[in-house]
Parts: sequence; structure tokens; C-alpha cells
Amino acid sequence: MAGFVDFDDVDPAVSALLTRQAQKAKAKRLPPKERRRLAQEKQRAKERLAGRVNWDLPPALKKRLNALAKAEGVPVSQLAALLLLHGLNALENGRISLEKIPSDSPRFRYVLQLPKISDK
Repeated sequence: MAGFVDFDDVDPAVSALLTRQAQKAKAKRLPPKERRRLAQEKQRAKERLAGRVNWDLPPALKKRLNALAKAEGVPVSQLAALLLLHGLNALENGRISLEKIPSDSPRFRYVLQLPKISDK
């Protein structure tokens, strides 16, 4: 007779599926008002994704942005957007220029020579 098989090591994909199913079942038991609120919250989160970006920044630059945003009491994303707008306008108006050097990457012909970034 075959012994009992222990399924403690469940595949992560199966575990995620079971978790989602449990969450959906739990949501179906919520009052209609709460379900609408959660659906609206989910929709707002989905709409915010359109404005999200993921960039590789030097750690010192990220640290300075976070520190300035905290000191000014503003969201770091809004501070970064403001600084990007000013930089973009300056570049388009010829007040700053790009210092390009040839790239070793097959994806890019050039990379930018960035000024030294301190932690300040």
C-alpha cells in the first residue's frame, strides 16, 4: 500500500493561483459597498501605472533626490518630474548640451558622460 505523499513543497505558481482564488472567494463575501470601494481602488491603482517609470539612477543621485524631497515635504516623484521638466526645457533651448561618448552596448550608439555626483 502506498504511503501518504506530503505536498509541503508546492510549486510557487500553484501557490500563487491558490492564493488568488482564496482572495477572490473572500472578496465575493464582502458587502456590495465594500466590493465597489475595492474595485474603485484597484482601478485608480491601474490608472497610476501609466505614469510609472523604472530607471537606473546612480545611488548618490537617488539619495540626494530623496533627501531634498523629504526636506521640502513633497513627493520625490513630483520633485523628479519638476527637475526633469527644467532639464528638458534647458536641453531643448540649447542652455545645456549632451556630452556623448561611444557606447560598448549594441543597444545604444552613445552613452552620456555624467558629471560626478556626490552624496552631499
